[in-house]
Amino acid sequence: MTRWLVVRLVLATGVATAAPVPKALKRVRPLRATIEPLPGEKLHSVDWDDVPLSKVLEDVENQTGLFYRTRDVPKVKIRLKADKVCMPELFARLDEELYPQGWVLIRKTQSFSIVSVEAKIERVTIPTVTVEELRRRSRFEPVQVLVPVGEQNAEAGKQVAAGIDGPWFEACEFGSDKFLLCGRVMDLQKFVDELGDHIKK
Repeated sequence: MTRWLVVRLVLATGVATAAPVPKALKRVRPLRATIEPLPGEKLHSVDWDDVPLSKVLEDVENQTGLFYRTRDVPKVKIRLKADKVCMPELFARLDEELYPQGWVLIRKTQSFSIVSVEAKIERVTIPTVTVEELRRRSRFEPVQVLVPVGEQNAEAGKQVAAGIDGPWFEACEFGSDKFLLCGRVMDLQKFVDELGDHIKK
């Protein structure tokens, strides 16, 4: 039996309402770990100097093979230079440029899209990843992940989830020993990190 623990927002209709970009994120960009390429993974290089996003998206499609699935393109410009980085790192760096301007990337297996941080996001458009894959995603990207914590740690999981306040964040008790999380990677990773060794790999 699945029990729902509502944290900060309710997705009863299957639609999440994003919160505005936190002001602190507009002013400060905390350091993040570089996503290193896996053995044999294709590398990409870009040099965008105040380039319109429409041109950037064309370049990303050509280099990665993923197609852009959103009809509208935000009218923003991108300044980013990257040399021989893997695809997850390229998307993470692009997201670092987009998020302070009010936009966020959603990356699936064969496609990607860009949505406003204040938009309503249907859960079916949010990709599901594993705990291990969280570190190979942009920290701002909305994803879903099933986290096995063990029945004895369910209460600790509730307490950790209650302390997380981020756009789209929701924690759902899945059975008696798992949590289904939805939200930004940085918020989901915080849940995983705080539970630490209680996470069942």
